[in-house]
Amino acid sequence: MSAVLLSKEKNQAVFTSDIPAKDFENAIEESYKKNRSQFSLKGFRKGKVPRKMLEMAYGEGLFYEDAVNLLLPDLYEKAIEELELQPVSQPEIDLDDISKDNDITVKFTVDLKPEFELGDYSNLTATVDEYKVTDSDVDMKINHELESNARIQEAEDREAKQNDIVSINFKGFVDDQPFEGGEAEDYELTLGSNTFIPGFEDQIIGHKAGEEFDVNVKFPEDYHEASLKGKDAKFECKINSIKEKIMPELDDEFVKDVSEFDTLDEYKKDIKEHLEKDNEQRLLVDKQNKSVEALIEATELDVPKSMIDHEVDHQFNDFARRVQQMGINTDQYFQITNTSEEDVRNELRANAELKVKGDLVLEKYIEVEKIEATDEELDEKLQEFAKIYGKDDEEKFINEFKNSPNVEYLKEDIRRKKALDKLVENTKFETKKSEDDNK
Repeated sequence: MSAVLLSKEKNQAVFTSDIPAKDFENAIEESYKKNRSQFSLKGFRKGKVPRKMLEMAYGEGLFYEDAVNLLLPDLYEKAIEELELQPVSQPEIDLDDISKDNDITVKFTVDLKPEFELGDYSNLTATVDEYKVTDSDVDMKINHELESNARIQEAEDREAKQNDIVSINFKGFVDDQPFEGGEAEDYELTLGSNTFIPGFEDQIIGHKAGEEFDVNVKFPEDYHEASLKGKDAKFECKINSIKEKIMPELDDEFVKDVSEFDTLDEYKKDIKEHLEKDNEQRLLVDKQNKSVEALIEATELDVPKSMIDHEVDHQFNDFARRVQQMGINTDQYFQITNTSEEDVRNELRANAELKVKGDLVLEKYIEVEKIEATDEELDEKLQEFAKIYGKDDEEKFINEFKNSPNVEYLKEDIRRKKALDKLVENTKFETKKSEDDNK
């Protein structure tokens, strides 16, 4: 029986489709053959018990659930194709009472890709930052290079001070009882990094290697661990070692070691030119983002929550990977930063919603403006790829890529870039000083 659309409103569709009794019986038999090795009955070898005997022993519906699950994916795919739906979430599924002698009606509820019309985009306006390279920007870049080339050495018989790297043992107590996560040995801490509870690092300063002492702090009221919020805590600490950074001299010799230049002036000039190029790219990306945001503002668009949830999941997974690259897991990160997974997900939600809406309006803009990727543009991009990946036979690489499924992703990238370029060209921008300039 054909699929029946019961309702389609507010970006959600409800429809039914039937599983014929004959198909259900075949699926039951398939499930039996797949699972019979798991069953045994007295008088039969394991895996050789007849289906009828198993159904008598365990109930007629023994294989019903698995049989339905075997049929659902194909039933669902055929239904959405027949009804010409564009689902953006996994369907909720409801079944009638199951009987192998009757057809089974399955009801699907699924969120849909929003249907909408673009608003008037003939006079879009947006505000972007004005990016300027200052002497302090150049100095900051140079200081970073100095930090990267600093020597780390043991501090000789002196007290710990700001920016030192200390190795410490600590054990925390609340109400004279140790608490989970409050103990570590040989923990490396850069004083002044503010990675611990407020006041902790300050009380390390002034002590020498080998000293044992108490650090008294108060957990913040908004601390992620509810049992520690606002609690007074004592940490028994010992400094194992103190290390300091010895910065190199900023002179022509340093410049020769870290760059292709001979003098500090040449080095600074090159850094400034690179920063200016970076700012040009920042400005372009800013204009692209702001023009898309202006298009969103001009458009009436309601997005299903499931689409935003999916994007939040994607962005959270990216966040978790970045945390792991820092050498810690997310639980440790939450403890250090006094946050929680819920905090991070809530912080990501606004950006996730903007990303989903941006993708939707840009896709619609490409459709309305009939933006396509030409063969010449495709060839040009593939020639770039061939050079980047060192392909000797450029023509062979291009022809193989054009006949692969990946060519559609590349065409979409080209269309999106052309759409963004066109949006930026037709958006009127005002500039304001960047936050960095206002400092």
